Amino acid sequence: MKVILNDRQFKIIEVLKRQESCLTSSEIAKKLSISSKTVQNEILDINKKYKKRVIESKKGKGYWLKDKSILYNDEQKRIMNDNRKISIVKELIMQNEVDYYELADKLSISTSLLNKHIKELNKEIFDRFNVFIMRKMNKLYFKGENVNKQKVVVYYLLEESETSNFDLAILESYFSSLDVQFIRNTIYKYVSENKIFVTDFELMSILLHVLTAQLNQKFQEYDLEDGFSKYLYFETGMLLNKEVASRIDQSFKLSLGNHLASDCLDYKDFLISVFDEIKKDYSIDFSNNNELINGLALHLKYAVQRCKMNMQLKNPLLKEFHKKYVLVYDIATYISAKFLDKTSLHLNENEVSYIAMHLLGALQKLNTEKLKVVLVNPYGKAVEKIIVDKLSNITNVKYCGNYSFFDTKGITRDKPDLILTLVNLDLYQPYEVYKIEDYLNPNEYKLIEKLVKQIRINTAYRNLTIMQCFDENLFLRIDSVNSKNDLINIMCENLYKNGFVREDFIEQVYKRESIAPTCFSDFIAIPHSIKKSALKSGVCVAILKQPVTWNEYNVRLVFLFALDKTFDQIPKLYELILDTIDNQDKYNQLIESANYSTFISILMKGRN
Repeated sequence: MKVILNDRQFKIIEVLKRQESCLTSSEIAKKLSISSKTVQNEILDINKKYKKRVIESKKGKGYWLKDKSILYNDEQKRIMNDNRKISIVKELIMQNEVDYYELADKLSISTSLLNKHIKELNKEIFDRFNVFIMRKMNKLYFKGENVNKQKVVVYYLLEESETSNFDLAILESYFSSLDVQFIRNTIYKYVSENKIFVTDFELMSILLHVLTAQLNQKFQEYDLEDGFSKYLYFETGMLLNKEVASRIDQSFKLSLGNHLASDCLDYKDFLISVFDEIKKDYSIDFSNNNELINGLALHLKYAVQRCKMNMQLKNPLLKEFHKKYVLVYDIATYISAKFLDKTSLHLNENEVSYIAMHLLGALQKLNTEKLKVVLVNPYGKAVEKIIVDKLSNITNVKYCGNYSFFDTKGITRDKPDLILTLVNLDLYQPYEVYKIEDYLNPNEYKLIEKLVKQIRINTAYRNLTIMQCFDENLFLRIDSVNSKNDLINIMCENLYKNGFVREDFIEQVYKRESIAPTCFSDFIAIPHSIKKSALKSGVCVAILKQPVTWNEYNVRLVFLFALDKTFDQIPKLYELILDTIDNQDKYNQLIESANYSTFISILMKGRN
């Protein structure tokens, strides 16, 4: 049985596999830097995918791995194969050429499996590094520039380091002849003494460049000019070739930028223009946020240099961010598309996520469309302060004051979206009222946050002419498709035949898909065109009997947006649809919908 697990599920299995005793969800969560609830949900999904309990639980003790043999086979496909690829690359760098049969014996694999790994490696590294593995007279060797060969090693070890939470033991196993710990400390000392700000991931990348440069020094042209390479030599006796030294010094120079240089003005103008388009398309106005414009302009300036040097940033939290902040990531993708038009440089999804982080900070400062909340609290200022402090952690909430339960006019004066009360209230229709039973209990505020989100969704529905977006002719139930591209083709053709889009609409959908994925979980995908160009706004819905692989996810529910230039409710439309991800029961009901009317009634259930 073929079972496809996501990265987080593999990591949970890896953690449990190393343990002889039980682990609680909190202990697993701490190791993986995720929430306990996420661990519990992922374990439920793992057992569901295997159609049996491969992970068992004991009340009061935690989880343990029941069936290790089945999981080992799947783990080999992802983990062991990746490790073999690193070993192949490392052997080729160290020895310049390797005997084909000896390498297969050393890795304890068949020659056919070695051929498969080499084919996969060549596919991965040729476009990125202009390097490939040749076989001649049963000898394997790299074809390409020497400095590019080193980049290949760094790339794979960086991926391995990230998977292993930057465990130095992984690197020590690959560079056993070097004092990895001492070299790492030397790099950190240089960074500290020169007051250079770099992330841990960037430091790991620099460490890998240094280590990899020592694998094969026959072709080295050493660099001992002032800078990091000279410092490294006097501290460790290690030499760097000019290319590696230049790349590392460039990384440090990029990290030194802490002010808006004059040559960022071009990117400021670029962002002002793009923000004007975003305001029209997304109804979100960033144009007056000078802090955002300055910071993002500087980021884009250095992004140009990183792209040209093939040193784009990595974001270890990419998947979590993409899943949690779908709309923000989509706006960042829009900016990256405009950046591509301006510079002919493609930002990968990691770089896009950093743009999204800039936007998120700015978006959270916008006061538009915040829900107004009032408090009815007869117990005084101390209790009010506790509650208000907790409310400050809930996004898109504006606290409007504390009122006596006798002051009925004051409570409703600001037309609040939500009334929180510590006492029973008799009326206040059409106002939403929530009674706080225990203001010290954190679960109360989780329920309030959930209610706030539901109110926003209901408001979105009231303000949105929802039935003009959904159409029975755009509702599709499909048994199976061969690929996501086949599905996109079917859905775009459906929109075209029903008069919602022009024939070239599909090209714009593929252009958007090429920039960054529009799927972010095993639940749904939301593909759409790169710009609003539909003849009239519509959402094509496809429910699949058999899931389709969309990037690394298995998807059964797809919403394809086709929006015209007058449509100004994109954030609310996203909010409405993404509610299905947070409600497993609702999602299950949606994908089992036999017809359009059932689907719509479930989607709109609970809307006012």
